[in-house]
Amino acid sequence: MPTAELLTGATGDWVVLTQDEPVVTTRPVPVERVRLVTEWVTGTQEVTATLAHEEVVQDLPRRP
Repeated sequence: MPTAELLTGATGDWVVLTQDEPVVTTRPVPVERVRLVTEWVTGTQEVTATLAHEEVVQDLPRRP
């Protein structure tokens, strides 16, 4: 009996082997509903402010 008749999805003498692998994805979901009101403003104003920020530093293990 030919290989193509023995295996489902086989084409000719070639068979594709597959395996399941986990896939992690994200998708947007609604968490809050807000109303946004906009209006046109004419003019400019200079703004200065001190910004707070964090720096993440990864400590690498030291080699002996």
